Amino acid sequence: MATQQGRPGTGGRAQSFDRVPPQALDAETSVLGAVLVEGDSIARVIELIPAEAFYRDAHRLIYAAMLNLYEKSEVIDVITLSAEMEHLGSLEKAGGRFYLASLMDQVATAAHVTYHANLVKEKWIRRRLIRTGTEIVQKSYDDADEVEVLLDGAEQSIFEISEQRLSQGFFRVRPVVKEVFKQVQELHKGGTGALGLSSGFRDLDTKLSGLQGGDLLIIAGRPSMGKTAFALNVTSNIAVHQNKQVGFFSLEMSKEQLV
Repeated sequence: MATQQGRPGTGGRAQSFDRVPPQALDAETSVLGAVLVEGDSIARVIELIPAEAFYRDAHRLIYAAMLNLYEKSEVIDVITLSAEMEHLGSLEKAGGRFYLASLMDQVATAAHVTYHANLVKEKWIRRRLIRTGTEIVQKSYDDADEVEVLLDGAEQSIFEISEQRLSQGFFRVRPVVKEVFKQVQELHKGGTGALGLSSGFRDLDTKLSGLQGGDLLIIAGRPSMGKTAFALNVTSNIAVHQNKQVGFFSLEMSKEQLV
């Protein structure tokens, strides 16, 4: 019979069907080793993964101590990390100084630290999905809450995981400057006054500098004032005159009515 039980070294996290939870221990050691080799590399992963993203308890303790040193603007190396973990009372729990030193043998450079951090993050998200799914199943069997409450809770839990997946960390300004400079050149070359796609309405394009990626534009108005017709005109202008593919979603009209 399938049971749920925590596995040693995983913080007692319950998993179903006796299956080993998703993990990337090699990637975890590579991230920690890279930070010890090049202390400044922690800035490239600090926004990607929190301490709880690590599967092994020892790795969570080590990374948490690294974050403490980073917040205090102190150098991160085996000596300072050992002292910090000893102060926190977590040094021996994480394997002691010998284990910290062994982490440096896992990597020669911090060049791939971001890639390895993303692997750790991916496995962490999978574990969270498994845990959330198990909780949803259990609550559904318990029959203690209304269905609407269960749906709201399930939706919120999944949304929180998805929000973590989409979070972004630091970025380098150089490629952004190049992209903006390219857009400015296209603006002067085209002479349309729009950095983004043209809506087909000159005054609107002048005010908005065109429809630009990443923007959320809301067309507001009272019922039957032509909001959908206006949106369809913009869609048509972009699709027909600029040869761009446009997705159009409506909760009120069928595809036949829209066409």
